Amino acid sequence: MNATLKMGLMVGVGAVALAALAASQIGFKYASGAQGIKATILWFAVAGVTGTVSMIFYTLLLRYVPLHVGYAVLFGLGFVAVQVVAAKFILKEPVSLIQWIGGAVMVAGIALIAFGGARGT
Repeated sequence: MNATLKMGLMVGVGAVALAALAASQIGFKYASGAQGIKATILWFAVAGVTGTVSMIFYTLLLRYVPLHVGYAVLFGLGFVAVQVVAAKFILKEPVSLIQWIGGAVMVAGIALIAFGGARGT
């Protein structure tokens, strides 16, 4: 497999894992505010299925990247995706400037972890 194809595959698998992780957390949030047992169970099911999909794609991602990179990318970016981006744009929760800055610092730290190891530094 050539390097470009491998990189594209890693990015695609990681993006699906990240999106599914965010969907799972959003599902749990909606389950917490659902009216009635049927709606609560439905949102728990959505959260469970998308969480499982996330872990399947995370496992696939680990075929191509070391554990420290895969974990940092998925769960670090997942934290930013849920706590800042999804909170603001999907859940319509207030997100302060300091939270946006904190998310940007986390993304920078994850990039340093992911790309710093490639140079052996």
